[in-house]
Amino acid sequence: MDLDVPGFVAHFKQLDKSARRTAYHQIIDQLDPYEWRDVRKRINERSFQKDILGILPLEIAVQIIKYLSLNDAHLLRRVSKRWYDVLSSRSACSVLLRLYIGVSFTSLGDDFKSTLIHYSRRRRRLEHGNPLAEFRINLPFTTGQEILSLDYSDGRYAWLTDGDTTIVVYNLCTQKTQRFCARNRERLEKLRISEYIVAALSTRGYCHAWVLQTESAHTIRLPNTNISFFVVSGFRVAICFKSLCLESGEGNAVIHYDLQSGRTHTLQDIQDQAFVGLSSSPEYLTTIYLGKQCDSEGMSQWQPRLHIVNYILHQNGDASPRRSCTLELILPQCCQWLDVGIEYGLQDDCKNSMAILYARPALRTSAHEHILPITYDPKTENICVHTLLAHQIARPLCITAVDKDILYWIRNDDGKRSIWISNPDAETPLYASRNMNLGLPRDPSYGASLFNDTYRTLTGNYRFVSMINATGTRVWSFEDSSQPGNIPVSSLPSREG
Repeated sequence: MDLDVPGFVAHFKQLDKSARRTAYHQIIDQLDPYEWRDVRKRINERSFQKDILGILPLEIAVQIIKYLSLNDAHLLRRVSKRWYDVLSSRSACSVLLRLYIGVSFTSLGDDFKSTLIHYSRRRRRLEHGNPLAEFRINLPFTTGQEILSLDYSDGRYAWLTDGDTTIVVYNLCTQKTQRFCARNRERLEKLRISEYIVAALSTRGYCHAWVLQTESAHTIRLPNTNISFFVVSGFRVAICFKSLCLESGEGNAVIHYDLQSGRTHTLQDIQDQAFVGLSSSPEYLTTIYLGKQCDSEGMSQWQPRLHIVNYILHQNGDASPRRSCTLELILPQCCQWLDVGIEYGLQDDCKNSMAILYARPALRTSAHEHILPITYDPKTENICVHTLLAHQIARPLCITAVDKDILYWIRNDDGKRSIWISNPDAETPLYASRNMNLGLPRDPSYGASLFNDTYRTLTGNYRFVSMINATGTRVWSFEDSSQPGNIPVSSLPSREG
């Protein structure tokens, strides 16, 4: 009988689809129980999955990778050797580096893989609020107002002192202090600091800026003092003016100053800006304004939209739109007929580091009022909208963007304050930090004393995050202290996972 098996199998292969189905159905009906167990075992051993990524050409596989999160990409490297080779290739690493830090392997040489690994580890710590170290420092503030004037950039704190006539810059890594003041000791306001310059507007209508490395000074005469937005990045300054006299008449304008090249660019006849972002590339600038159609009572008739325009700044002083897009705000389902607008006061509190909108329901129920921080990443030019419940935000607003699409903020739960994280790309967009205890009492009973919420601020970036009040400065470090320019401090117990 066994001699007929090859012939039987050969004949079965020649049958059409319908006949094959009839044949194997009838064979299955003839099976004994022990034969069924054997069939089930064979079925369990058979894989019905196909390694799509493994069989694709590298060029196509890389196109899939740009839709993966950084964590997913690293987890998938463990699937097989082929997947490890694909996800560790120069092309794949270049895609991930461009998505998250705006550079590719071509600018890193052969060090691209270690750069990606180092960034991935730090990013994971930031996503979980799991710093490597925590320590305290005492910045020499003399009044609470000095705390409110404070700005931060890349390990440096800057604040106003001596009756707002002097700027103090403290470098966290070198522990050195610099002091700056205008030649005639003008009273300063609206202080900003970047990795290269510190700048402030004076009450007499000037913008004073100093290069941190050389301490050389720059002074700019402002066309008016009706200013809605003031931001610095690198060696660049951008200021939004309202009711400015232009060639076409009175209107809003953005003036961009490049202190390194000495060039000035003016963007005329623009809408009331919610945000101005300065790219890490000195020739680009991005504006965001809120577009909405309102009825006679000021309520939005349809979903408000963000209009985003990216400009290229030419060497002759002209500026032209490079690209533009419209982003519809996805607002909470519980709120219809929203009143949406710009929170100018809160934007000024966070030193114009992000746009902040409010979204209020028609009935103005406080439990449904939302705050919408909009972050801009200068390296990738990515824009991200966060959604927070207004009544859960501690006052004054303590909020800071620490990395692409990641926001830290102090949440108030019936008097208990803690650092929470907003990460819209995560499965749970809002969650508590894992290992960042503020150490604050639940119900301060000291009135206007040192614990007064009026004098508290949260600052930071991907390296350090700080909570500053009149009792001191608590600093969390997310950067390996062995990296150049970091502080050698004792590490916290590792809680990564």
